[in-house]
Amino acid sequence: MDVGVTLVASLGILAFGRPLLGLFTGDSQIVSLGMIRLRFILAAEVINAVMEIMSGAMRGYGYSLVPAVLTFVGVCGIRIGWVYTAFRASGTFFTLMMVYPVSWVATAAALVFAYLHYMRTHHLRQGQAA
Repeated sequence: MDVGVTLVASLGILAFGRPLLGLFTGDSQIVSLGMIRLRFILAAEVINAVMEIMSGAMRGYGYSLVPAVLTFVGVCGIRIGWVYTAFRASGTFFTLMMVYPVSWVATAAALVFAYLHYMRTHHLRQGQAA
C-alpha cells in the first residue's frame, strides 16, 4: 500500500510540479531547477518507501538500533561523502541530485539485507526452541 500511495502521490506532484513550484518563486530558471529536483526525488521515492517499510518492519519486531544506524549512515553518511567526492569532482546540479537515488538505493539494500538476516536468524531461533 505504501508503494502504491507513493507512486500515485509522486505522479500527482510531478504532473502539477510547475504550478506548485510557482507558489514559491516566479523565476522560471528556479522553477526549471526545481522540476529537475522533483524528477530525481520522485523517481526514487518508491525506493525510499521500501527503505521505510524495511525499517518499520524491523522496528515492529523490536529491532530498532540497526535500522536507525543503517539509515543514518546510508542517508547522511553517503550524502556527505557524495558532496565531498562526486559533487566536488564535477560540480554539476545533476551530480548533486544523483545523491538522492544513490543514497536511497544503498540504504534500501542494506535494510533489506538486515531484515532478511534478522528474519533468518529469528526464524532459526524459533525453530530451535520448538
